[in-house]
Amino acid sequence: MRLSLRSRFLIPTMILVAFGMVISALLCGMMAKGALEESADSQLRQALDLTSSRITVYLKDRKGEVLAWSQAKQCVDALHAVDAKSPERVAASDYLVRCQKQSDYFENIGLADIQGNVIAAYVASAVGKVNVKDREYFKESSKGNLFVSEVVASRTTGNAGFMIAAPVKDGENIVGVLYGTIKMNAFNETFIDPVKVGNEGQTFIFQRNGVFIAHPDKSLILKHNAADRDYGQKMMTQKEGLIHYSDQGKKWMTAFTTNKELNWTLCIAACMDEILAPIKRLYYVDAYCVAAIILVAALIIALISQSTVRPIRAISISLREEADQVASTSYQLSTSSQQVAEGTSEQAASIDETSSALEKMAGMTKQNAEHAAQARKLMVETSQVVSAANLSMEHLTASMHEISKASEETSKIIKTIDEIAFQTNLLSLNAAVEAARAGEAGLGFAVVSNEVRNLAMRSAEAAKSTANLIESTVNRIKEGAAVAEETSSEFHQVAGKITEMDGLISEITTASNEQARGIDQINRAIEEVDKVVQQNAANAEESASASENMNAQAEQMKEFVQNLTMIV
Repeated sequence: MRLSLRSRFLIPTMILVAFGMVISALLCGMMAKGALEESADSQLRQALDLTSSRITVYLKDRKGEVLAWSQAKQCVDALHAVDAKSPERVAASDYLVRCQKQSDYFENIGLADIQGNVIAAYVASAVGKVNVKDREYFKESSKGNLFVSEVVASRTTGNAGFMIAAPVKDGENIVGVLYGTIKMNAFNETFIDPVKVGNEGQTFIFQRNGVFIAHPDKSLILKHNAADRDYGQKMMTQKEGLIHYSDQGKKWMTAFTTNKELNWTLCIAACMDEILAPIKRLYYVDAYCVAAIILVAALIIALISQSTVRPIRAISISLREEADQVASTSYQLSTSSQQVAEGTSEQAASIDETSSALEKMAGMTKQNAEHAAQARKLMVETSQVVSAANLSMEHLTASMHEISKASEETSKIIKTIDEIAFQTNLLSLNAAVEAARAGEAGLGFAVVSNEVRNLAMRSAEAAKSTANLIESTVNRIKEGAAVAEETSSEFHQVAGKITEMDGLISEITTASNEQARGIDQINRAIEEVDKVVQQNAANAEESASASENMNAQAEQMKEFVQNLTMIV
């Protein structure tokens, strides 16, 4: 079949135009798809890192609260009290109620003795009626560990939650356990529900046994296991990364990471169908454009054979309209890029201010750590001085005891002298009686016996006075020895308290150092974010500049079209 000149010119041209438009549309779609996937990947990873950091800080704060509550004096006093209605236990329950009101994250706070009996709690119905000895958190805390349990359903309310438990110590002895129940519904409302990539994105958490503990679909919590699904098994094996999978008839891209301390796996998923929806719309638009362009080209080529001027005029009009559209689009793109650049610059300034504040906080934390270390050094020196004073007091007490013993011996000797004087007095009386019987021959002997009697009476009086003085001295020495012993006991107590204060100051020093290191890590992370924001700002400014150049080229194109129209 012989083709006309119009057909010979029209058919190959339409084939080339259609082929070029299809290839161009496919390449543009593939490039746009890759860009969208990279953007979604970056957004998922940033949201994952931010959420994971927030959860880590949240758990650290809650553990710090439970540890601080366990060291309260009310808890130790309540554990030493025997009567369930004693003022110490009532004071402990009031203290736990105040603690719960200060922290809305806890559903219940309880105090159990070493046998597991709850003796004080925010929920009054649990006091004296609940025993937690068989619970894992009680067993671990009884060994001296600060323990975070797995998420389980409450035996009383049925709500999902997990326990944070800390040992209560009296000196070095563990006398009980203080525990707090974290409400998972409040946890999810704070950290899970607000995090969403796109309209259909999901954020969920499952613990080390695969059981979901946080999910937008509340019916899955504590009732479904991620290990029953292929993507869950991959996540439990890899611990962290990014995977693609299909679930519930949709394709998902999910970034995940596992908390090493709790073995919780945090997952943030984006629906690929939603992310790639603009690509599908772009394909439809390209298809319509290809069809329209083919029809327009066919019409133009058909009209070329009939007319020269009218097709050229139609082309110039079409080009002018396209140039107007390109100019309008480039102007809108330039405006949007400028707004993005300004917003990114403001964000960078805010991050700089945050980084400066964190640096000041880190400096203050390090200074606190240094002061705590100096206080500990002074406490050690004070302990040495008290120990030396305690040793001297022990020597003084021993000397007082020796003096008391010597005084008692002296008192015994004085009593012996008194008895000798008494016997001498009796003998002098007997001698006087015998001298009286002898008459004048015994007068001299009577005088001697009278003098002996006087001396015996004076010796007895002196011995009695000396005995009274020694007895008074002995009593005072005994009182001094008692006071010395009491003072020595108090020095022992002071030494014990100083040792406890040294331990507390050491813990404060350690905590301050850890806090300083944590702030340094946050500061470094903010610096990395600042770099990314600065790069985004630079890219936005480059995009705005390119849009302005495109707008200028569109205006130049309009001038060319006008010249072409004038020529036609």
